[in-house]
Formats: sequence, structure tokens, C-alpha cells
Amino acid sequence: MNITYLIGNGFDLSIGLNTRYSDFYTYYLSLKEKKYPKGSEIIVKELQKYLDNPDKQKDILWRDLERALGKISSEFENPEEFENVILDLNEELRKYIEMQDNTKKAFQDELCDLFKRDLINPYQYLTPAERVLLMNFRNKRSNRQSISIISFNYTRTIEKLVQFKSKPLVLPKTGTYDNTLEDIRHIHGMCSSTILMGVDNENQIANENFRKNEDLLDILVKPKSNEAIGSEEEKAV
Repeated sequence: MNITYLIGNGFDLSIGLNTRYSDFYTYYLSLKEKKYPKGSEIIVKELQKYLDNPDKQKDILWRDLERALGKISSEFENPEEFENVILDLNEELRKYIEMQDNTKKAFQDELCDLFKRDLINPYQYLTPAERVLLMNFRNKRSNRQSISIISFNYTRTIEKLVQFKSKPLVLPKTGTYDNTLEDIRHIHGMCSSTILMGVDNENQIANENFRKNEDLLDILVKPKSNEAIGSEEEKAV
């Protein structure tokens, strides 16, 4: 039987990483000595609007940042200036996430074992009726569970927890069932290389003239960014 897990930012938060949008916002504004690209102060002001609103401080999401990029495009006339702002923000985000990723170089054995047990035995969190249905379904298949993980995170915490290299990883058996972690796919990239950050489509770019600029679309629209870096992972979802 094939099992696929979808893992988001809540996973990294639960093990102590400061990977909330508001965490990065604080870090980005703390770079007072940094020479920002021309026009980047517009991004700072736009982000401040979110954090200065008490009603939204607890609900700030990464998509707020991405949508803000599309909205403030209307403040620019020169696409190259706007491109520089996006690239700068993207690079600072990558460095910040990598810094967070490196704060957890090792995990306690208990946590690693618990995560592996959860991977091979998702039934334990189901209701009794649901558990029966799923186990009956599994028992009609082969005596092997093939596990895959799709991660929306830029970090490598999952790989560190299970000590996953590039090859399939053999996990403990579940009764008579063999378990193998086949793949971990980061559909938005990883902090150690290239990350994807931006709007979902051209219509979210307020500046209509920029919607025709292919170079800008390649770094601002996530599906196009994916194609530009030669990744096929986004299409797997």
C-alpha cells in the first residue's frame, strides 16, 4: 500500500524552529545596516501594515507576504527595480530559514523513534471505525507499505529526523508488513539551494505591465519559477 504524507510549517514549529512569517519579518527589519535595493522600503512599509494591525498579529501567514509582493508591484515603474527587491527578499528568506534549519543539528533519539513510528502506523490516530476500514483496505493489498512525504517547508528537519539520504530508507516492520520511506519531496525548494516564493498566477500582480515581463514572471510566479529552475516537483501535487 502507498502512503503519502503532506507536511507543512506546523511541523517545524512543533520542534522549536522560528519559521513563522512574523519571525522572518522581525529578522528582515533588523538588518538596519543592510543596503536595500532601491524601492525596497515599499516592501517594509507594506509588511508593517500587517504586523501593526493587532487583529492580524496572531494570524499572519506566509501567503500574506506573497500576496503583498503582487500588490505593491503597482508602486513600481521599472521592472528591474522590482525584480531586485524580490531577489533580495528571496535571498534573505533563504538565509534566514537556513539559519533556523541549522539550529537543530541533532534530535533526541526518542523524537526520531516517535516520528518513525507515526510514519508507519497512521492508524493509531484514527477512530476505531476508521481504523478498521483502513486496515481492511491495506490487508487486501501486498504486505508492504511504501511511504512518501511531500513537504511544503524549506527546511531539512524531516531528513534529519529519519536520517534520510538519497536512497529509500527501510523502516521498522509493522507486524508482518515491511515499511519503506521512498521519497521526501520539497515542492517549494530547500534553503540549501533554491526556494520558491511568490504569487500563484499573473492575475495577482497588480501592475498589469509587469504581467507581460517574462523575466519578472520567472521569479515572481511560482509555477513559472519552478519551470525556470528546472524543477518538476510542483507538478507532482
